[in-house]
Amino acid sequence: MSRSGYYKWVKRQERPSQKHLEDEQLQEVEGIYGYRRVKVWMKRKYKLDINHKRVQRLMREMGIQSGQ
Repeated sequence: MSRSGYYKWVKRQERPSQKHLEDEQLQEVEGIYGYRRVKVWMKRKYKLDINHKRVQRLMREMGIQSGQ
């Protein structure tokens, strides 16, 4: 690993990116909704235009599935 790469990584750990903060906010969503409904809910409540694939990825990482 390069020295500059290491320090870049350290800096990211100290101050999370805006996308990382949004991901954490998305992960706080509770309920039995699918990714489509979560996407619409985030747009209405937080005025965030989020890609459905991002919502799907986060839900998959958390082990959340819709309660069909």
